[in-house]
Amino acid sequence: MKMMDWTFFAPHPDTRDWPCDVVEVTAEKAGHWVKLGWKDFTAAWGFDLFYGGLFALGGWALYAGLQTTGQLIMILPLAIGFLLIAPVLAVAFYEVSRRIHDGEPRSMGAIFGAMGHRADRLGGPGVVLAIAFMVWLELSLILFSAFFSGQTVTLSMLWSAMIQTPAGIGFLVSWLAMAAFFMGLVFALTAVTVPLLHDRDDINLMTALGIGVNAVRVNAGTMLAWALAIAFLAFIGMGLFFIGLAIAFPVLGHATWHAYRDMVHWHDKA
Repeated sequence: MKMMDWTFFAPHPDTRDWPCDVVEVTAEKAGHWVKLGWKDFTAAWGFDLFYGGLFALGGWALYAGLQTTGQLIMILPLAIGFLLIAPVLAVAFYEVSRRIHDGEPRSMGAIFGAMGHRADRLGGPGVVLAIAFMVWLELSLILFSAFFSGQTVTLSMLWSAMIQTPAGIGFLVSWLAMAAFFMGLVFALTAVTVPLLHDRDDINLMTALGIGVNAVRVNAGTMLAWALAIAFLAFIGMGLFFIGLAIAFPVLGHATWHAYRDMVHWHDKA
């Protein structure tokens, strides 16, 4: 039986010993990353539409299921929940961008094979994001019950209430504040850390987390712009009956890879 390598969780003793430099970039880079993401999408459109299409179909199935069971109101917290776990789900796109950059084969077998090889490295972040997803859903339900206790509220009724009634406006402000907190925290912890862990077999989890959070801190303004761009494009993709997600998700996944590569420069790749 293979023993767990606990050194994977051990922190690097000193930031000066990190085998990389964290680089400060300008806010204009956010648009540049989207352009690079689109370029990678056009280079690997077959795989991207297949993998991205799975999430579009999943969105359709979820919508249909919620509508059938009369729980369509849950589509809002589930949409936010998708963004919380997306950094791990987008690993396939990180791998495609890495292969485009390194000139490696981009067959479906090679891509999924590489993902399987690195799956154990992303297990920790995956569990944390899954927990964050469940906590977010539970808190959303608690908040909804606090403002609309004992009421039967449909999605269309909720939209009206959020702009016309004190309870609805209070719910909207509270829910958006909670969503911003969850998404901001997850973004800071994963935006750079997850693609880094996928990229480097020689970096343990805590060191990757330190590098990733530091990269977000050093580039706080740029990463805020990038987070808003991600949310905007993702919600457009979901808002277009999830069809747009088949394109938006791959583009954002590739773009996230380029954001990581722009902000973290490895000494052995200089």
